[in-house]
Amino acid sequence: MTGFRAVDLFDIALRAEQAGKMDVAERAYEALAHDPDVEVRTEARFRHAMLLKLIHRDREAAVLLRAILGDKPDAARVRLELGAALARLGYVNAARRELRNAEASGLPKQIALIVDQYSLERMIGRYVAMWTEQAAALPSPAGRT
Repeated sequence: MTGFRAVDLFDIALRAEQAGKMDVAERAYEALAHDPDVEVRTEARFRHAMLLKLIHRDREAAVLLRAILGDKPDAARVRLELGAALARLGYVNAARRELRNAEASGLPKQIALIVDQYSLERMIGRYVAMWTEQAAALPSPAGRT
């Protein structure tokens, strides 16, 4: 997708998402991720990561969020989203670390109240319960139940 201004590509991506054409939105975000302007790249990666989260591709979303942190290490919202993605992937210690880093970078008071240890433990507990329930429904590796 060449010959478009960044604002046009963001508009294409948004309209594609709204129409359920996730592949088109992804291509637009991928093109924007190569923009020379760090702000455009960051916004494109973030929106792409949120799209990936929506379609349950957390591993890919985490890669994009880490790329953003390479350019903007103090981006608290990005750290929060990365922590949540890591928790969904089962990387509990890494999720805790990202949430601590987000708190250290200075969260707004309302958000800081939400991201306390209790909230993290509840979030992690919910995912562990879900994984346990799903694993119980799977056949044993040896084919025996």
